[in-house]
Amino acid sequence: MLSVMRKHAASWFIKILLGSIVLVFVFWGVGSFGSRRLDRAAVVNGEIITRPDYDRARKNLEDAFRDYYKDKFDPKLMESLNLPREAMERLVEQALLCQKAREMGLVVTQEELRRAIATQMGRDGQLDRRVYERFLANNRWRAEEYEAYLEKSLLAEKLKSFIQSEAKLPESEARLFYDFLHKQISIAYAAFEPGAYTGVTATEKEVEDHYKARQEDYRIEPLVQADYVFVPFEGTADPAAVSEDEVKEYYNANAAEFQQEKTVEASHILVRLAPDAPADKVEEARKKAQELADKARAGEDFAELANKNSEGPSAERGGFLGAFKKSQMVPAFSEKAFSMAAGEISDPVRTDFGFHVIKVQKINEAVTRTFEEAGPEIRQKLAAEASRGRAYDRINKLFDDSLSSASLADAAVAAKAELKTTEFFGARGPAAIPGSQKVADATRELKPGDYTDVLELPTGYGLFQVKEQKASRLPELAEVRDKVAKDATYEKRKAAAKESASAFLAEVSAGGKIEDLAAKKGISVKRTEFFERGGQIPGLGFSPDVIQAAFDLSAADPWPKEPVESAGSYFVIQWLSQKDADPAKFSEEKEEILTRLAERKKEEAVKGWLDALRGKAVIEMNQDLLPQS
Repeated sequence: MLSVMRKHAASWFIKILLGSIVLVFVFWGVGSFGSRRLDRAAVVNGEIITRPDYDRARKNLEDAFRDYYKDKFDPKLMESLNLPREAMERLVEQALLCQKAREMGLVVTQEELRRAIATQMGRDGQLDRRVYERFLANNRWRAEEYEAYLEKSLLAEKLKSFIQSEAKLPESEARLFYDFLHKQISIAYAAFEPGAYTGVTATEKEVEDHYKARQEDYRIEPLVQADYVFVPFEGTADPAAVSEDEVKEYYNANAAEFQQEKTVEASHILVRLAPDAPADKVEEARKKAQELADKARAGEDFAELANKNSEGPSAERGGFLGAFKKSQMVPAFSEKAFSMAAGEISDPVRTDFGFHVIKVQKINEAVTRTFEEAGPEIRQKLAAEASRGRAYDRINKLFDDSLSSASLADAAVAAKAELKTTEFFGARGPAAIPGSQKVADATRELKPGDYTDVLELPTGYGLFQVKEQKASRLPELAEVRDKVAKDATYEKRKAAAKESASAFLAEVSAGGKIEDLAAKKGISVKRTEFFERGGQIPGLGFSPDVIQAAFDLSAADPWPKEPVESAGSYFVIQWLSQKDADPAKFSEEKEEILTRLAERKKEEAVKGWLDALRGKAVIEMNQDLLPQS
């Protein structure tokens, strides 16, 4: 297990990111609606994944990563992520999960579908029709298409929940992971930084060669200029214009919004027990918990008992959990806590975590804000919504009028709206407009004269018409000479740093102390304090490449095979000493680690099912849509 952790430690983040983003974004657009054979992206056991499904999934996945990485999302990163194949694989996985779910008799009811849409585009379980219609229009959906997509997504999630409910986690893995995380080492290191080689400069020929080899790095992206009209949300809200009847109607229709749910303030003592513990261990834990309950009822201080005996993270707070709603705790715990009186101490209560002894400190009964209390807030909210609605109606009318006008400029004049023009912008959008990325995404595939849909931006609605475009091009070297010369010089200095670091490592690893050789060569060497795998290196900061290389070393093998590159510099490191994780602190983190590992276990369980389903499936992918390796 530890070898696997070491091998994949650096890639955990991107895998988690891919998983979470894909689940949210890839399924926007899933649904097969009778396609021609040539319009197929894939066929899974006879079920067609259409080309439009794939195109939408790929685009939304790219948009998600572009939004996450911001300025760092360049063609090289996009290529390394291989998003076209990732989108295809996830669509295939969804098809497999849905097929298996139907085979098992799982279904998504119309009520479940309604609730899901209302949750996304409503309030207090009630669908906001205007919001839903705007969403469909902005994303170019028909209602039946979107609801078919959502049904598939919910069905796949139902099967995943079933699979994950069966995943079990041995507690021994938590200790292994704890030891892995909290093992500490110290190192000595010497840094070789390109910036130190100020005497190294790229020649004219090297600059030219650098440009020839890396022309694509200097490509000027396609640029767009657009006319637009912007209608802000703010400025027209008038609470006085909202009638008393409207305020009352809202208050009565949204009663739950003004209810403060009942909460309980409680403390507990946890006697840890694995869900699959044998009967003798269960009885042993129950007896221990009962003894603690009896002591508390006999008058011993509950907080002190919890501090000394509880195996949960709240032990240091005397077991105090604060105030919580019934839905915030596992069912068995909540049912007991909410049935008790203030000051009462429970018998042991069994959950997946073990046995709990609960003491209710205080009960906060449910209360409802009166109409008089909530009225001003409702009035302001309705005024703001009305203002937003008027802004949407205005921009939507302008959009309709533009269809019969020669240009957005003519429609703006007729509507007495201010027409503005953006500067030329690229993939990040016009900097002067809030929500610029959304503008860039909406105009990316348009031609001069084409309109975007009405765009809901952070501070208002916008309608854009592409005015002019400049195609992507490779500049002449003279246009970018300064940047190329700077880059070529940096690469040359970096190569010099690597050469020096390699020579130093070869010499020092042959024998002797790193400080002695460094002193002779005028090289600075530093020794670190102890640090953990997931932390920072004292004196050096967060350097995952150096950390990973350092934890691969040992007393028997204290030198890396080559200098470690990190943030453009090269490091020669030497393993010095090691401290094992403190076993006494394991109980403090056990619950958190179990939770983290349980989530990973659940994902592994889903992957196991998918691997098995793939093994039996007949899957054809349109390879023309995928990058060729």
